[in-house]
Amino acid sequence: MDISKENHSKNGVYWFTNDLRLSDNLAFIRAAQNLDSLICVYCLDPQLLDTNEFGISSLGPHRAKFLLDNLFELNASLEAYGSSLQIYFSNPVEVFSYLVNEHKINSIYTAKQFAYREIEDFKKVQERNPSIDVFEIGSHTLFSIDDLPFELNEFPATFTKFRKITESLNLRESRVFTKVIPSSLPGMMNFENNFAIQALKQVASLHGLASGGEIAANKQLQNYFSSKSPARYKKTRNSLDGWSNSTKFSFWLAHGCISPIQIMHKLQEYEVTVEKNESTYWIYFELLWREYFQWYALLHGKRLFLHKGIQQHALGDSFNLKSYVNWCEGRTGFEIVDACMRELNATGYMSNRGRQIVASCFVNELNLDWRYGAAYFEHMLIDYDVASNWGNWQYLAGVGADSQGKRHFNLEKQTAAHDPEGKFRDKWL
Repeated sequence: MDISKENHSKNGVYWFTNDLRLSDNLAFIRAAQNLDSLICVYCLDPQLLDTNEFGISSLGPHRAKFLLDNLFELNASLEAYGSSLQIYFSNPVEVFSYLVNEHKINSIYTAKQFAYREIEDFKKVQERNPSIDVFEIGSHTLFSIDDLPFELNEFPATFTKFRKITESLNLRESRVFTKVIPSSLPGMMNFENNFAIQALKQVASLHGLASGGEIAANKQLQNYFSSKSPARYKKTRNSLDGWSNSTKFSFWLAHGCISPIQIMHKLQEYEVTVEKNESTYWIYFELLWREYFQWYALLHGKRLFLHKGIQQHALGDSFNLKSYVNWCEGRTGFEIVDACMRELNATGYMSNRGRQIVASCFVNELNLDWRYGAAYFEHMLIDYDVASNWGNWQYLAGVGADSQGKRHFNLEKQTAAHDPEGKFRDKWL
């Protein structure tokens, strides 16, 4: 969208998606600067709660609880600036058609999307409302499309190539939100008593491993970089248990309560004022992995979800329901796998090493269609991110970005290396 058209926008909508914060949210800051009146909207599509092709819903109890936290806090933040969050329990296409007609909306601002289904929703909203100016501005990644020193169709085939090209790129500054939000239009709904909030409450777990929201995200950022953990991250990151052994930023990154730019600036500050070593670099390394999969998802679109992946490798079509259910419930007979799966079911979280172990078991020992494992993670993980989840599952199944083919983890060696005394297994079994 031509930015010059912004000068003509008066009544607008800001469409929150996976950017549930005010600070360092470039699209939201732009909307607040350029509109005379602004409606802040979040759409909870009922399809997220329906049974999908894999026999489960996309949105499970742990992520629903975290999302509720995020929405309540975002609404409170908006109210502090004289606005509020309008949540609709409907498909975005229907929501925006209603808003455009009811409130004479002439512009929509939103964060740039990278995943196929979210991009399709965005396109449908545009197609249904061709007279509306739509501004899509990136805030979910470290780099913008203009920052990348290659065209998207020349995207590196492997992460290593991508890392070598991008790791020295300059980062933009983080932007703190200090603007006054333009007034909302009249007749807006009550936040707490709408169908979306009630629907989330019905499926959400009662207790959460972590609190959602921008305040909690910044607290974790501050606490982590006020500790010694960053300087030993590479040594501890593969631990199966322990809150401080990894950053845990993924909870808030996935929902957009914090931006990767904010994390990077805090990391750089730590390296200047405290210590810079291989471990602090490895935090950046992991953020680059996340970055890689965002652009990977944008490039490959629908192929992110195909059985044969982007490689079009021939895979077996057999599927054993009993084996799948046993894996989901942590009853495979492989103790390290079962412990990890029971932690996931109880908390909505699993360590990165645990995810690799259980995914390898799913694909190699159980010979199951990797997409069902990815869909179960989508349902259960608090920190579910479309690109990272499906991209990593493709990678491990040998149908994605990995040139070496299918990854097979030796479960006995993994157990000996990461739970030698059996403490993690004792805890969850």
